[in-house]
Amino acid sequence: WKQYQFLKDPWGIEIAPGDSMEIGVWENEQKIENPLFLYTVVQDKILNTQVSQGDSTFSMEEKHVPNIWLAGAYFDGHSMHEIQSTCVKYDYTDRTLQVTAEPDKTEYRPGETMNVKISIADQDGNPVSGKAAVGIVDESIFDLSFQEIDLAGQIYTNIYYPNIIQSIAAGNGGLSDIDVQDDASAAGGMNNSMKEAASADRSPMNTGGGGMELGASIRSLFLDTADFQTLDVSAAGSEVSIQLPDNVTSWRITAAAVTPDLKAGNAVSNAAATMPFYLQTILTESYLTGDDIAVSALAVGTALEQGNVRYTAQLSGGTLEETQKEQETLVGNRAVFNFGKLPAGAYQVTLSAQYGEYQDAV
Repeated sequence: WKQYQFLKDPWGIEIAPGDSMEIGVWENEQKIENPLFLYTVVQDKILNTQVSQGDSTFSMEEKHVPNIWLAGAYFDGHSMHEIQSTCVKYDYTDRTLQVTAEPDKTEYRPGETMNVKISIADQDGNPVSGKAAVGIVDESIFDLSFQEIDLAGQIYTNIYYPNIIQSIAAGNGGLSDIDVQDDASAAGGMNNSMKEAASADRSPMNTGGGGMELGASIRSLFLDTADFQTLDVSAAGSEVSIQLPDNVTSWRITAAAVTPDLKAGNAVSNAAATMPFYLQTILTESYLTGDDIAVSALAVGTALEQGNVRYTAQLSGGTLEETQKEQETLVGNRAVFNFGKLPAGAYQVTLSAQYGEYQDAV
C-alpha cells in the first residue's frame, strides 16, 4: 500500500501572505527525488494548475485567504498516482490585537456602578483605534455553557471545503479531470476517496447584596447579563459604565475588538460583586395549586462568626392579607418558612436577615 503526499507532514499547514513553502512528492513519508507531478490550487473554484518536474514553490497570496486546498497526481514513469489533498491555512498571527478590559475596581457592591476601560493595541503594543463589543455576564452561566472566544480565528477560519473528485487511470498513465463539484452534500467536509469522475466538466462548488447597614434597600434585580454594548474605541482607550444588578457573583467581562483593516483580538477579565453579609435563597417562581408554598434562606458572608441570625419572611398578594413569619437560627443553619396551600394567584415573597449591624433583603 502506497500513499503520496505533497509534504512529509501535511497536517496543520499555516503560512502568511507573502511567505512560501516548498512542495514535492512523498511516498509513505519518503521523499521522491525529482518527481514529475501536477498540482492544482482550489478554493470555491480552480485557481491555478501547474505541472512540475522536481520540487515546486507555493506562495501564499492575499487571494488565498483564509485557506486553499492542493490536489494533484504523481507520474512515476509508468502510472499516475493520486496525491492526498492538503489544506493550507492562512497564518493570521500578524492580524491579532492586544485587547484589555480593565475594571476600575476588583470588587463592587451589588447595584454599584462599574467602569471598564477598553484599550486596543497592535502586536508591538502601539495603541490603535477600532470598534469593540463588550459583554458583562454572570460567571455562573459559563458553568452551564462553556464559552471560548477567538475573534481573529473566527474571521480567518477555513471556509473552503471543496469536494474534489480525483480519478487515476493506472493503465495508460492518463489523469482524468480534477473537478470541484457543485455538491451540497460536500459542505460538511473534504471527500478524498478515489472515484470515477462522472463528468469531465469543471464547475465551482457553492460554499457557503452585601453587608448592608440597617435600612438598606431590598435587592430585587437579578440578571444573567449585566450589560452588552458596542462602542468606538479611540487610541487612548474608551470607557464603559454600567450599574450592576443585585447579584452577588463574579462578573465576567468579555471584550472583542476589530480595526478597519480586519485585525482582531479579544480579552476576558473578572470583577466580583459581593458583601460581607448576604442571603442565599431557595424558592421557585411557580407552584401548582395544592402545593405547600415553602421557601428557605441562609445568611452567608465574611461578617458571620458565631451567634444567631434573625430571619423574616413576608408574603403578600392575591386576596390574602400580608403574612409575616420570623425565625432565629444559629449561624450556618438555614431558615425554612412554609406558608401552606394558597389560592391560585400571583404573590410576592420578601426575605430578610439581620446579624448585628448587618442586614440584607431580597
